[in-house]
Amino acid sequence: MSNEFTKHGANLLSQHVCLTIANLLTRGFLCRGGIVVGEIIHDDHVLFGPAVLRAYELEQRVAIYPRVIIDDNVVPIMSNNPFCRITQDRDGYWFVDPFTISCRTATKPHDPTPPVTFVPNMTAIQNIRDFILTQLTLQSAFPDRVAKYRWLAGRFNEMIGEWPAEDLAPISLTDRLTMRSTATRKSGARRQRER
Repeated sequence: MSNEFTKHGANLLSQHVCLTIANLLTRGFLCRGGIVVGEIIHDDHVLFGPAVLRAYELEQRVAIYPRVIIDDNVVPIMSNNPFCRITQDRDGYWFVDPFTISCRTATKPHDPTPPVTFVPNMTAIQNIRDFILTQLTLQSAFPDRVAKYRWLAGRFNEMIGEWPAEDLAPISLTDRLTMRSTATRKSGARRQRER
């Protein structure tokens, strides 16, 4: 995706990125990437330029988790878009909030003029919560994958903290670790008995 380096172009690009992340996340796919400003040449068959290399570098070396990193020189122009929130992570990098569109419904979806307010999309929230919990269990033998889902669970917990819901609890990461270590101990004890 690319667009002109203006406030309008940045808002359109960020909305497209948010929609892509949301569509992938609600279908059970994670993604990462980078948003940069720079020279790029592209058509239906070719894509190259310094901006492509910088975006690739952000995706490969910085993103680590399922997040789309925003290069520092792009952050000022991408802020204040109600349809795609950017957030600064604990490591100092700015990224596109994966839950902006996937878990929120705009009260005025076709009118971008303020005030735009969002309400929780409880079906999407529950589906994403179930997906993260399932993956934390299925991927428990792969520490690098677990780290990605733990990061996503942390972001999820921060997001639902904005809208307290009595019927939706945060994902307890300590319980996930306890369950994994308990399962490991049980399987080890079972192997001992079989000998």
